[in-house]
Amino acid sequence: VIVFCGTAMVTSLMYHLLLGLKMHVKEIHSRKPQLYRTRISDEFRESKRLILVSSDVSARGMNYPDVTLVVQ
Repeated sequence: VIVFCGTAMVTSLMYHLLLGLKMHVKEIHSRKPQLYRTRISDEFRESKRLILVSSDVSARGMNYPDVTLVVQ
């Protein structure tokens, strides 16, 4: 599952809301360093249960073939 948000701030807010609900969730947005974003992207690609909350930073050029749901 990928949840796209409009800004880095909203992405962070959504991440913390889902984390508070004990969801297995990670966040990617422009305020995170590139190495962090790459690591999280790789984790998401390898995981079957991870929810990725993202700004448009991962909307272009990323390929996640096993995604079953996208929320925008």
